[in-house]
Amino acid sequence: MAKSQARDNQVNRNSTGQARGLSRAARRRGDRGRPRWSHPAVIIGALAVLGGIGYLIQSRRADRETGSVKRPAHALGPGGSEVIGPEDAPVLVEEYGDFECERCAEFQKKLEPEIRKLVDQGKVRFAYYPVLTKPGALVAANAGICAGDQGAFWPYHDYLFANQTAGNPGGPTPEQLIQFGRQVGIDSPAFAACVNNGTYNGWVSQFTAGAAVRGVRLMPTVFVNGRALPDPFRAVEAIEEALKTPK
Repeated sequence: MAKSQARDNQVNRNSTGQARGLSRAARRRGDRGRPRWSHPAVIIGALAVLGGIGYLIQSRRADRETGSVKRPAHALGPGGSEVIGPEDAPVLVEEYGDFECERCAEFQKKLEPEIRKLVDQGKVRFAYYPVLTKPGALVAANAGICAGDQGAFWPYHDYLFANQTAGNPGGPTPEQLIQFGRQVGIDSPAFAACVNNGTYNGWVSQFTAGAAVRGVRLMPTVFVNGRALPDPFRAVEAIEEALKTPK
């Protein structure tokens, strides 16, 4: 009996020692003891791959929605902007705006008439970049450029701001935008087709990406001779100051 108990005790000690040895080996191996699919690095890598796939899907979807990038023939300002005023004007004013932005409409109402007077006097060249910050703004920005094809970007620009649909989260419909064109004298099948087809969607999206690269964060953002103004509503003061400073 004593011998049997001794054998049992020896077996238990051996089993315990083997278990401890296995535990130490597992600790030495670390995560190598886990199934490969549960390893953190594998999980993170898989998530990164999935994220990349999602990004590619979204990018391709955006490409389909915006269409190919077509440059309008009248995009003659800096960076392809719409522009009025003489090329040799001493002051260049650039505005990044969104046709669905209420603050942009306020800027257009309060300051643009003064800026236009300086344009007419040959003192200012005024460039406008239609960009996107509001839902539904793409169709309006595209329509504005379509109006430019008919030689009516600026009248259409003014009409859009005066009849802004900011209260409608979806923005204006293509039918409304075509009707707006009639109000400023555009009654062309080519204009209607341009609006309905989103001809310049890609061009507007390119503007928006360029605005981000330039550090544009708020609408409107105004540059005077290449300097971004902290307050766009002091644009006229900045222009007057620039006119006093030789180039």
